[in-house]
Amino acid sequence: MGQLEDPGEGLLDGVEELVPLVHDQVQGRVLPRLAALEASLMILAQPMMTVLWAQLLFDEDLSRLQWMGVALVLVGLVVGLARRAEVLPREPVTTT
Repeated sequence: MGQLEDPGEGLLDGVEELVPLVHDQVQGRVLPRLAALEASLMILAQPMMTVLWAQLLFDEDLSRLQWMGVALVLVGLVVGLARRAEVLPREPVTTT
């Protein structure tokens, strides 16, 4: 008698093909249109998102060091977004 297939087998095959496609679209089309600060914050979040996706999709156990890295990146994103709020004007500038 043959082995039974794992019901989850093949479930992530589509994800494996979709992730590089989305990544290429973001890198090629979205990032060049963003301000440098916004683009750098998106790039900063990529390693953190990789670790979080590994934990969510593959039920991978993260070490304390990895969780500390995620926290450090989140702090960097918050500081960067706060800095962005200071740099950008609060009201739209109108020209006549």
